[in-house]
Amino acid sequence: MLLQGYLLSVLDYFGSACKQETHGISCDCQMSDPQSQCRIKSCENGESCQGRDIDAPAFECLISDIPVHIGKPVPKLRFNLEAALNFSDPREIPAYSVPTAAHYLQMPVATLRSWVLGRSYKTQDGAKRFRPIVDLHNKNVPLLSFYNLCEAHVLSVLRKHHQIDLGHIRKAIGFVRKEFGWERPLIQQDFRISGAQLFVEHLGKYVDAAGGGQILLDGIEIYFQRFEWKDNLTSRLYPFTHQRAQESPKLVFIDPNFAFGRPALASMHIATAVIAERYKAGDSIDTLKKDYGCTRLEIEEGLRCELQIKVAA
Repeated sequence: MLLQGYLLSVLDYFGSACKQETHGISCDCQMSDPQSQCRIKSCENGESCQGRDIDAPAFECLISDIPVHIGKPVPKLRFNLEAALNFSDPREIPAYSVPTAAHYLQMPVATLRSWVLGRSYKTQDGAKRFRPIVDLHNKNVPLLSFYNLCEAHVLSVLRKHHQIDLGHIRKAIGFVRKEFGWERPLIQQDFRISGAQLFVEHLGKYVDAAGGGQILLDGIEIYFQRFEWKDNLTSRLYPFTHQRAQESPKLVFIDPNFAFGRPALASMHIATAVIAERYKAGDSIDTLKKDYGCTRLEIEEGLRCELQIKVAA
């Protein structure tokens, strides 16, 4: 199951730097068409790649979130079994592209990309750099692990529902990490008991927490209710399927040990992507619930997870 899930991540991510081995992927090179610039989205410096000199290899561009040096060979991927086996815990395997993770978390792709890759921006004092707040296993490969996905879930709750500045959140996370020695404070089970109050108190140094501390603690409790645990770290995520978190039933889960880490129905462990494909092919909800022995609400939640209205990129 571990290798199958990892193979899926290879399909999810279709490139890496040439002659480089990363989390089980190594490269053989094939020369690319140097004139091809289609689907180029953005450069490392945040500006458009379109129209740039293709002989300038210093510009590293993202083509569908894949780093490719313009004018250099395009890598041909080869699966490396030995490197993949270095992961003893499937929760640590890089398996989700930025767009895929953003879709599951119902958040803008550009926002999540900034959180995991950072971004450059201009100010009156010159160019500045926003540092990533979610630490990837390999900074050269834009794939999130399950742990990263859960951390982004927590950050999304804090930003979307409480409008807390990420800089303040970063400082509070660092304080709690230093105080308790936790590598991943936001997805640590003990955070709920020992760390949350300290986290909120530290945030109060930077934001007006008067009267809002309990509201923030209640918000933290909401995201903790979407987790299940193993070895004191999150092992299963029930993503929000509604804009209002309180209205999202826990009928769909993401677990790296099931459906290759893709969303699945909690009751039957059926991948929601399978349900969505059948629905798009013409099967009715009544037919699907009969075939899978599920309730109508379960089928609707599975479809809602897969067929969400696209958020702005």
